[in-house]
Amino acid sequence: MDHLIEHIEAHIDFDFNIFYEEFKSGEHGHKFCDQPNYYILKAEIDSVNILRSYMGWGRISIRDMILEREERE
Repeated sequence: MDHLIEHIEAHIDFDFNIFYEEFKSGEHGHKFCDQPNYYILKAEIDSVNILRSYMGWGRISIRDMILEREERE
């Protein structure tokens, strides 16, 4: 099961990078749902969170991913 999670999270990382750049640019608005690939990213995160819960792992969220990215910068 963890291999499946890793594969989905690779897609999440890719889509999050696109989402983050668009979000920070402000070109499409300032809300998450204003970003072109928000719903794709949200669907991926919702899907992987079901598997992460089954494995007893913590959930991930777009907000937490943004905070983590900004702490590293």
